[in-house]
Amino acid sequence: MDLSSNFRMLALYNQRMNKQLLGVCSELTHEQLRQNTNSF
Repeated sequence: MDLSSNFRMLALYNQRMNKQLLGVCSELTHEQLRQNTNSF
């Protein structure tokens, strides 16, 4: 696999993961989003 194809594949993977993450986050309530979980 050449470098260009590799970056294209990584970009598609990143796009897919972002879509999944935003889908899950959109289901959270405002209170859940503001809750301090000491994760970061």
